[in-house]
Amino acid sequence: MRFHRGSAFAVALAALAAAGCADYQFNEVNRCTIQPGSKEVALPNISSADILFVVDDSGSMLGKQTKLAEAFDQFVNSLNSFNDNERVNLEPFDFHIAITTSSVFYDQPTAAMCQATCGTYPNVCGTLSGAGTPVCTPMRIARKCGAGLGCGTNFSCKTTCNGYAGQSVCCDAGGTNVETTTVSCTDAEVATSTACGQVKERYAFDRPPVTCSTTSNCAAGNICTTTSKQCAGVTYASAVCCQTQTCGSSAECPSGYSCGVCDGVANICCKTGSPSGPAGPTQTQLACVPGVGVDGALYPQGDFVGGVTTTGRAAVQGANPRVLHFDKSLYATQSGDAWVQVASTLTATNRQGFTRAELKNFFADTTKTTPTGNVMVGTCGSGQEQHLQAGRLAISKALAGQQFDVVGLTSTARVPGVPAAWPHAGAKLVVVYVADEDDCSSPADPVRGVILTGAPPKDSCWHDAFNDNGTPKPVDQQKEFRVTDFVSSLTALDRPLGAAYIVSATMSGDPSDSTCVDTQCVPNVCQPDLTCTAKFPANQCGGVAAGYRLTEAGAELRAAGADVIDASICNSAFGPILGRVAQIVKPPTNLTVPTQPASASMTLLRITNPDGTTRKICRGPALPPLTFQQAHDQAYDWWFVSDPNGVDEAPTGPTRYINLNHDTHQCEANPGEGYSADYLGMVPPAGCVPSIGDPTGDQACTKALGNAVPWTCYAGTDAAGVCLAPTISASSGPGPGTCLCNPPSIVCPNGRL
Repeated sequence: MRFHRGSAFAVALAALAAAGCADYQFNEVNRCTIQPGSKEVALPNISSADILFVVDDSGSMLGKQTKLAEAFDQFVNSLNSFNDNERVNLEPFDFHIAITTSSVFYDQPTAAMCQATCGTYPNVCGTLSGAGTPVCTPMRIARKCGAGLGCGTNFSCKTTCNGYAGQSVCCDAGGTNVETTTVSCTDAEVATSTACGQVKERYAFDRPPVTCSTTSNCAAGNICTTTSKQCAGVTYASAVCCQTQTCGSSAECPSGYSCGVCDGVANICCKTGSPSGPAGPTQTQLACVPGVGVDGALYPQGDFVGGVTTTGRAAVQGANPRVLHFDKSLYATQSGDAWVQVASTLTATNRQGFTRAELKNFFADTTKTTPTGNVMVGTCGSGQEQHLQAGRLAISKALAGQQFDVVGLTSTARVPGVPAAWPHAGAKLVVVYVADEDDCSSPADPVRGVILTGAPPKDSCWHDAFNDNGTPKPVDQQKEFRVTDFVSSLTALDRPLGAAYIVSATMSGDPSDSTCVDTQCVPNVCQPDLTCTAKFPANQCGGVAAGYRLTEAGAELRAAGADVIDASICNSAFGPILGRVAQIVKPPTNLTVPTQPASASMTLLRITNPDGTTRKICRGPALPPLTFQQAHDQAYDWWFVSDPNGVDEAPTGPTRYINLNHDTHQCEANPGEGYSADYLGMVPPAGCVPSIGDPTGDQACTKALGNAVPWTCYAGTDAAGVCLAPTISASSGPGPGTCLCNPPSIVCPNGRL
């Protein structure tokens, strides 16, 4: 049956609509309080979003990066479709995508510890050696400079010092000799013999020897050392490919080698003695996929990255744009105050001149056997993943004008070093973290940072946060940066926020299930999915360490009011995950009012101008018993729903959740405009509902509001004017009622159900 609200509210609603209801008000009516309410949702610059992907580039990520690349279509197609179908004749929604990696540094273990005295230095890191009375050798590192840090005599601050290109360190005029300094320790660190690490900030590609069973496994000019298992004087556990050096006499061979026969090959230089292997060098192979990395170059440390590049720094730019601008011109052109859809979605370009297809391929080109593009960041990055710190650095650098691109805003020409156009004022910021290990963000300090030791899932990063029995350590006992600080750095930006955490997690209560969604997800080492293992080894497809800190960051952001998506890195359905991420990138499709309205039929939804005046009143609400399809086909602009995250939700009685029907194109706010839901609030705010011994809910009114007047718990009437019985949920009837200060004989003259 269709629900109606009687004339008891008519006069009050008329006054409410006339007033515009910019604030909550209380009006006395027959000694009773009726509570008007409104929800104003300001949408400044709603037509823009800045999106940052922080992608793990450690050694186990190739399969997962490939899944991400293959699923990107679903992400961008959802946003394209939103503009093509839901923003017709309205200002399009533009979005701008940048990528960085989780590599900031790697704190390598050393033999050094904090010493009270080391040589002539007090309280420094040093290494003890020698029998009897050990000798302490101080640990020395390059002296950093800039930001108030100076250099010693005969040294100056440069970014071109040998081995430190791009870093501000002290070196001589020629850049060859680097000034070094000791690493200081506190008394407490000396007392506990705190270990000292060595902070590595550059890619160092692992190139192990190529193992073999026959010479046919080796490159030309190499043989398989099946007999000696030796190459260049090093003996290996198995045969390796070794380069040979032909000779006519031993005089032509390096010292320690003679011309002879080794591993079955004659007239080559062989190691003198036994075993006797070729002079080498050993044939090696990359143990990782470079992606955006270059051996010896700096880790990105939050820099935007792109295909065919090392980092976002101007000196090492590659071909792909760093920021992918899906501009308004890809979707519509402006003519006066009107927006006209583009003639062809295939040929329309952004301001730079790139089509939608070109931009998509810059992010992930899946037309090739192995996907390429900016998202394929590689697997040669730091094994000490710092997703939260990398994201924070990326945003802070962008705000400081320290992010660079290779393409300007008005041309496809490559111009390395041009400032990156990201972020945009007032745009929504969405950060997407993709990781198979937990965050290990800590200071880049040999003593006060986390030194990476052990193996996941319980390496030193895990032990920094947890006791051996798995209980959390107090925050003040951890070296890692506090998760709360990362969340605060985002909320302090004072802009609409969204985030997605695609991490090693599983369904709560079922560690074998990786299909969890949002709060269902709990940190766990998830199992490899079959779609990935069909193409890659299992170690490229599963979780490596449970995402405790990343999940915690998501929970804190959600509590702060941000739109948050949680999902498992092991979920085979990456497309739907990115589809859900696209939903939090878009402008809101549903509205939430602060209190439950007393009546569905007596609620107005308006589009307001920036000054608060009404531009348009939207058609609605659709009311039960209409189905979703009926409400849609009858072109209602909006209706109440029971689940704010539901799909194709049918109209209900009044709830706090309003569904917008974008297919009518008649209830769409432009940038700078807002929505205002004007309604009569429930009295009390939670309404009144029946209970045992109180089937009508009237006693709930008396309990909440006192017995000075008689109360009726009113939930509307049917078509015959008979008062409906209130229900706890709008999904099972009219929903909670509101308290009216007259007896049922007056409020319900036609009786009650």
